[in-house]
Amino acid sequence: MGGVIDWRLASTIAQGVAAASPAPEWRKFEAVAAPVAESERLISEYTGLVASEPLPRAESIDRATWVSANQASMKGVLDPVAEKVGSKLGGRLQSALNSGAGVLLAAEVGVLSGYLAQRVLGQFEFSVTDPSSPERLLFVGPNLADAATKLEADPDELLRWVALHETTHALQF
Repeated sequence: MGGVIDWRLASTIAQGVAAASPAPEWRKFEAVAAPVAESERLISEYTGLVASEPLPRAESIDRATWVSANQASMKGVLDPVAEKVGSKLGGRLQSALNSGAGVLLAAEVGVLSGYLAQRVLGQFEFSVTDPSSPERLLFVGPNLADAATKLEADPDELLRWVALHETTHALQF
């Protein structure tokens, strides 16, 4: 298991929840490099923000890949907290309480990640706890396609808007 939270269980639950909503055809959202490059240029011209290093390569991903990326980040933040709380339980029941808490936390994290995986359009991913971890600029293709349909939005305009939003975060951090 490795720590209090059972991350394998959390991943299994998240993947199941993420897959509960059918993924629409999303090929039109695979070409994300050009909107990000355009956004970087526009943001820099307007705000004066300039990246100190090249921005990470923009990636168009599916929901399962987003779950994996998100849980890797959550692990770095939640594990130290769960360990600290778990160490305070003490006594003869500590092992059983940690095990039960690990399953409960895995279920909560899994459902939350799976739910978000159906809705997140894009994300600038960086590790708060591990600065050596690579940054990622992610676009969740199925969710972009779903949003374009539900909002009756032009797919190219929606992608440009999300690229502008996520690229702004990348330049800020």
